[in-house]
Amino acid sequence: ATAEKLSSIVGRIKNISIDVSSNSNEMAESSNGLANRAEQQASTLEETAASMEELTSTVKANADNAKEVNDSAISTRKIAERGSQVANDAGHAMEKINESSKQITDIINVIDEIAFQTNLLALNAAVEAARAGDAGRGFAVVAQEVRTLAQRSAQSSKDIKELIDGSSKQVSEGVDLVQTAVGSLQQIYDAIDGVADTIGQIANASSEQATSLDELNQAVMEMDSMTQQNAAMAQQSRNGSQLMLEKSMELSEMVSFFKLDDSDVKITPVGSKSSLDKPRLSVVAETSRLEKKVAASGGASGAKVTANDADNDADWKEF
Repeated sequence: ATAEKLSSIVGRIKNISIDVSSNSNEMAESSNGLANRAEQQASTLEETAASMEELTSTVKANADNAKEVNDSAISTRKIAERGSQVANDAGHAMEKINESSKQITDIINVIDEIAFQTNLLALNAAVEAARAGDAGRGFAVVAQEVRTLAQRSAQSSKDIKELIDGSSKQVSEGVDLVQTAVGSLQQIYDAIDGVADTIGQIANASSEQATSLDELNQAVMEMDSMTQQNAAMAQQSRNGSQLMLEKSMELSEMVSFFKLDDSDVKITPVGSKSSLDKPRLSVVAETSRLEKKVAASGGASGAKVTANDADNDADWKEF
């Protein structure tokens, strides 16, 4: 009878609505948990992205500072190199001065020897003038003057020699000091050169690190964007599950207006087959099928229902 078919269909709808409600509830809980975890992950990634951006900025600043220090070290190395070269040039100049002083000393020795010989000749001339008597008196005066000049020349040569000896000694000490300074400057140059190389390596490493962190930061930002999208989709899934749960509850509430025998309603566990051993259909498909069956039933037996109202009334149950 039509009432029995309708009762069977409503019973199946009620079973399906119960299954849909149960599954929708579990789906809503899962979607809710997924949305919460996605939001938490998005928040964590956002904080990580901010930290990575700050770290990248710090590393870039360190790389810039290292580059500036490297440039300063290179400039200092060039200055030390020029200072070492100047000290070497000064040392060579001092050595030349020392050699010139030795040559001057040799010349002074020659002058001193000439003055000694002149003094000796003047003495001999004075002796010969004395022997000549009055005739040699004028020559004796000249010889005395020559002797005096020779003695003065010898004294001056002696003084100059002492000065040159003192200067030569000071020049020798200056040469030693310049050589010491050259050695110290060379050590400074070597140290600065090593520091410059190390700072250059640090600058290069900092630059590479900044580039790597920039790429990593970009990747984290992309992950953050995808996680935000996942969180949005999880939120949509949660809203959809909630809407499905509400609709299934609304369907259950609508079906509850029909009073059925307990044999028409069977509770199907989640994940098992339905009471009719058929795959579980969606609410839309099941409702559509229900409408088709009701329409077919009404169109085929409309006249019979009109003619046999009394018989059919006995088959209807309360709605």
